[in-house]
Amino acid sequence: MFKDKNKIVILVFLIHLSICFGYHVKTSYGKIVVDFTGLYDRVPLNITIYKDPYLKIPYLNLNFTWSKFSDPEFHNYIFDRITYVATMDSKKYYGSAASACVLDGTTNKTECGFQAYSIKRCLFPPYNVTFLNKPPTKGGVINVTGEFMRLGINDLKVALFKSKDFYQNVTVAGEYDDPNYNPNFLSITFPPGYGKFKFCLDSDEQNCYDLSFQSPLISSVYYNTTNNHLTIKGDNFYNSKYGVRERTIVYVYINGSSLKESDITSIGYEEMVLSYSSIYTQELNISINIDSLYTNNTIQIPPYPASYSTNATKYNEGIVEITGTQLLSRKDQNDL
Repeated sequence: MFKDKNKIVILVFLIHLSICFGYHVKTSYGKIVVDFTGLYDRVPLNITIYKDPYLKIPYLNLNFTWSKFSDPEFHNYIFDRITYVATMDSKKYYGSAASACVLDGTTNKTECGFQAYSIKRCLFPPYNVTFLNKPPTKGGVINVTGEFMRLGINDLKVALFKSKDFYQNVTVAGEYDDPNYNPNFLSITFPPGYGKFKFCLDSDEQNCYDLSFQSPLISSVYYNTTNNHLTIKGDNFYNSKYGVRERTIVYVYINGSSLKESDITSIGYEEMVLSYSSIYTQELNISINIDSLYTNNTIQIPPYPASYSTNATKYNEGIVEITGTQLLSRKDQNDL
């Protein structure tokens, strides 16, 4: 019985510890609700949003309603609750940096100009974020729709993408002082890249989404019998020499067998040339893997007759002699 009491005491202590340090965000669409302990936290009474990251262009003030809230989920512990309900269209809520006037729970005094990560948690998070397209491997512009995507994200003109090989900022179109700025429709310019990645709207990497560059695409394949080269036309290829780790990221398979890296004689974003020798007319299944993305296509290497001769006439049978390349299939060869 004594052990059970100890377990109960420890459980209650852990619950108390969890609510005495930190804050609880209960924000929903169009409404900000955050509960603070009031013991060690600074509770924001209002937040000023600046269009620029340098706190030079004040734009928006959010005045919170402050109250005491007894939460039955935490044994009726009394929190300092702040509430804000949106009164404007979501397009009006944007800005780079944020500072606040806060109530210091330890001194019971108000402090203005306060900046911290906890302040950003008292803003609307992004909602209904939709990526209208993916970036091509050669780089390009993607468009993103949503609401509250550019609120307290450190810099309106910057977003971030990261993967095992990339970690860099990308440029978001728009100017700090543009009166027609639309934070619900973003045009973002990506550099060249490949594979899957995380796209983050904020530099704190709290609002991140899974995305990828466009998958490789094969549109046509031509086999040159003179130099034994397969020329593949398409899109979203990538040069295997790139990448922070300088590792091989492009793999080509023909009928399930991997080509050596040296067999890829050249590669651009829209064309790839492979060294491949074949003496037969045959069907080839070509698969291109670029990091975690792939495509495949089946082509036919046809016969290439160069010339023919015969001693037959319309009155007599004879022999027809055909010269060229890829005149036989593997099956034909085995039947000879």
